[in-house]
Amino acid sequence: MLISEVGALGQRKLLDAKVMVSGSQYLSLFFAGIIILAWINLLRPQTFSHWGWFAAVPLVFYSLSHYHPQWFVWGSPFLLLAAVYRKSLRWPIAVLLLCYIIIIFLFEPSLNFGMFDINFNFSIWLTQYFPPDQLASMVRSLFAATAAYIIYSIRESADSQQP
Repeated sequence: MLISEVGALGQRKLLDAKVMVSGSQYLSLFFAGIIILAWINLLRPQTFSHWGWFAAVPLVFYSLSHYHPQWFVWGSPFLLLAAVYRKSLRWPIAVLLLCYIIIIFLFEPSLNFGMFDINFNFSIWLTQYFPPDQLASMVRSLFAATAAYIIYSIRESADSQQP
């Protein structure tokens, strides 16, 4: 595989969440989310605290792209700051972490039980009771909605409580 092909695969993951507007044209939800944040930053730069901006961008990324679970670590420090400075966000952040754990269990087995040399595939076990891809889609939807609420809540209270 060529290096350019690897880069193209990474870019494709950013474009997976889309709304089709014609046969071959679509609205990329990830880029729309980033552009919304860019407009907010341009027109009202004080909307978020400094750490709030750094939390908002990864939350848009995690909500609207197919990411590798270990990438979630990049946004963890900002979620920790949100939990410390906005006590009302502790439950939503706990829901994000629960979603993250479920996504890990539904991902490649080498990233969960396989790390401990346990031969168990949660997705295969779950197939007996529920379609794993459908559960993963619902969990990702819960994650995206919760992340949107967290971004809104950080924005809403940025003027009144600067850390």
